[in-house]
Amino acid sequence: MAALLIIPAAAARFWTHRLHRMIALAAFFGAVSGVVGSAVSALHAKISTGPAVVLTSAVIFAGSMLFAPQRGVVASLLRRRGVIPPAPAAAGKGAAT
Repeated sequence: MAALLIIPAAAARFWTHRLHRMIALAAFFGAVSGVVGSAVSALHAKISTGPAVVLTSAVIFAGSMLFAPQRGVVASLLRRRGVIPPAPAAAGKGAAT
C-alpha cells in the first residue's frame, strides 16, 4: 500500500516543478496504475491485483525516470553530448534574493 503513495508522486516529480501539476500527474499515474493493474489481474487468473498494480506503477516510474524531458536520464545524456540545449533553470532556484 505504501508503494501506491510514493511511486506515483515520485514519477510525477520528474515531469514538473509545480506542486499543483505534480499532484494532478500523481493522481493520474495512480489511477492508470490501478486500472491497468486490475485489468491485468482480471485477464490472468494467477496474478494478484495488488502486485500487478504496484508493478504497473513501477513501470510508469521507470518510464518517467528515463524519458522525462528535463530530469530524465535520456535527456540528461543528450544534454551532456550537446545534442539538445541545456535545460532552463527553474524559477527561484539559485537566484540571489
